[in-house]
Amino acid sequence: METFKKRISGYFNTCPSISRRFNGLFPFLNIFRYLFWNWLASKDPFLSKFYTSNNLTLNKIEKKFFNNGFLIIEDFLNLNDHNNFLKNISLTNPNLDYKKPHQIITINLHDKYFVNLFKKKTNILLKKIGAAPIKINNLSLELNVVNGSDVSDPNTKLHIDRFIPTIKIFYFPDNVKDSPFALIPNTSMIDILRHKETLKALTKKDNTPFQLSKLYMNNFPKEKKFFVRANSLIIAATHCIHRRVNFKSKTGTRRSIRIVPYGEISGRGKLLKNLNFLDAS
Repeated sequence: METFKKRISGYFNTCPSISRRFNGLFPFLNIFRYLFWNWLASKDPFLSKFYTSNNLTLNKIEKKFFNNGFLIIEDFLNLNDHNNFLKNISLTNPNLDYKKPHQIITINLHDKYFVNLFKKKTNILLKKIGAAPIKINNLSLELNVVNGSDVSDPNTKLHIDRFIPTIKIFYFPDNVKDSPFALIPNTSMIDILRHKETLKALTKKDNTPFQLSKLYMNNFPKEKKFFVRANSLIIAATHCIHRRVNFKSKTGTRRSIRIVPYGEISGRGKLLKNLNFLDAS
């Protein structure tokens, strides 16, 4: 059984990702990959709640998250911790190229106190929506810097990150006044219509970032832009249709903290554990 799992993992090692797809002569492989990984995700205790057939016994906060696709937590850190964290990240020395009209700089933060603090508080929130505790070894400070225009950034187009359920967690240390994260509410649940739309989109050769049709998006509310206050945390299902809104100003920086890596929520290693029920055979 272990050999079987290794072969499956090796052959479909990029399957949860939609950045690499089989096209041309073998479109059926996309369909198989899609069905295989969604089948595994539907067996996962947490991810399964994004499938309409399993979304029947949710508590109040779970219904809010799984149906809307996001949660906002204001005043995530206490005042003292927030002020100290601002001082901590102000000491970073990003290597900026001021000739570029737009750039994204990622800096790993290893301060043990804040890593452990974010881990503790994040896992408390994840428990409330039915997710298992996650490992956090560092925090990623992301600087979105514009010095001209960010129109070439593909992440400003409405897209989905993966064709299976997954989440990202963002912390915003500052007031977000420009270039907010945006998401179309209620695009988190995976039903028959979503299956059909995604399979159709998988056949397109040039579809980066991975976009669903405007006709499909017309079934849902307008996008919600998260102009959040400083010290706010957003838990977002990024298989929802979402984007980063373009900067309005020609110069500016938006700081955010990425907390949860994909592998902790919907990585192939985690999903393949759902094959354990085959061990008995």
